[in-house]
Amino acid sequence: MRFFRTLAVAALAFTGFAAQAADLPARVAPMPPLPMPYNWTGFYVGAQGGYGWSDTSYAFTATATGASHSGDGWFVGGRVGYNYQFVNNLVLGVEGEANWSDIDGSTSCPGAGFTCGHKVRWFGSVNGRLGYAIDRLLLVADGGVAFADMRYRSTATATGVLFGTGYSETFVGWTIGGGAEYALTNNLIVSLNYKYYDFRSKTAPIGAVSSISPGKFNPTMHTVRVGLAYKF
Repeated sequence: MRFFRTLAVAALAFTGFAAQAADLPARVAPMPPLPMPYNWTGFYVGAQGGYGWSDTSYAFTATATGASHSGDGWFVGGRVGYNYQFVNNLVLGVEGEANWSDIDGSTSCPGAGFTCGHKVRWFGSVNGRLGYAIDRLLLVADGGVAFADMRYRSTATATGVLFGTGYSETFVGWTIGGGAEYALTNNLIVSLNYKYYDFRSKTAPIGAVSSISPGKFNPTMHTVRVGLAYKF
């Protein structure tokens, strides 16, 4: 009898221990750390390329005549800049760009038998940037001072022989645009951007494209480009 009583006490003790163990909270695996949101603050340098559409007007003041025409072509270049992201996800920055261009076009000059043409040999700008970050996506608008090296020429339509000296000058104006950028990694950023340029007007002397009148030129341009940048 003593053996059975001891066995019963041991069974009751084990049952109580098992019940207390069942009431203990289960061990929960620790949550993995949440990924940190992307931060756009930093310097960057990149390459870009795209297509441009130019428009230019001629005004020959001495003869009260004029002409206008468009052009198009490819361009390739680079950019460098710095962004700073605030806690409210606003991003401010500054950027400089420079591009080699093959954008050109021509039309008939006011004088019969001559062709007036232009070529954008290079262009660039220095811009302020305002953006809004959605983690790795940045929506951005920019604008600033623009520069372009333009060449204007008048040639004989039949022979292609240059008439006058031609006119090559660096134009200075303004630009505005916008686009989107996406961080593929912490360092590599792809971008898609549109920019409009107005290079203001300049006047060529008599003998550059006309023998009897100065020529006043006002070029503008639209561009779209894709880019790849490295953020440090």
